[in-house]
Amino acid sequence: MIDKETKDRAKFTPILEVAESLGLEIGTDKKAYCFNGHDEKTKSLSFDVKTNLYKCFGCNCRGDSIIALVMSVMKCTFKEAVDFILKTGQCQ
Repeated sequence: MIDKETKDRAKFTPILEVAESLGLEIGTDKKAYCFNGHDEKTKSLSFDVKTNLYKCFGCNCRGDSIIALVMSVMKCTFKEAVDFILKTGQCQ
């Protein structure tokens, strides 16, 4: 079980830093190619740095937290996602 403080530290880590540690190449427009691998010519995965949300305008995948992003990209459990985020060294 992950305590609330640990979960919150992971949850409030800047989404762009974690997205980059996942191998996503983020442009200056805060967009990347989607991790779902659908056919796209332009970057359709958009990040909102104020709310730590993400959405792909190509396939409509979206997430309400940075933890959801890690779980989607890595196909891992909640605990594994939190551990990954904490190990990036970007947590405050």
